[in-house]
Amino acid sequence: MSVPLRAVQLTEPSLFLQEHPEVQFVDLLISDMNGVVRGKRIERNSLPKVFEKGINLPASLFALDITGSTVESTGLGLDIGDADRICYPIPGTLSMEPWQKRPTAQLLMTMHELEGDPFFADPREVLRQVVA
Repeated sequence: MSVPLRAVQLTEPSLFLQEHPEVQFVDLLISDMNGVVRGKRIERNSLPKVFEKGINLPASLFALDITGSTVESTGLGLDIGDADRICYPIPGTLSMEPWQKRPTAQLLMTMHELEGDPFFADPREVLRQVVA
């Protein structure tokens, strides 16, 4: 199962970059179970590809404690090879980070299995299961 974005969502990065030509970087952000924001910084020209294909991040980011140490008993760390999962943008969350010295934007992400199903340890998926 893949997670296709609608056509209007695929236009989001190009419209945003047209409105904000000064943007140099985009921070791709995902919260761990402790509410600590983790992610990856990309250059602006990589943003459309993230909307088209997603970006790989290690599932072990959900195995970190509040200090950033891996909790191996979660089963998500090095014991299983620290495998990547694919993260997709959450439409409508692309915005500027006005506190940065260099013009930078941010984009919230959500993690999925490589086949497209939501990743069980993503806090957004946990919440979705609770309220369902």
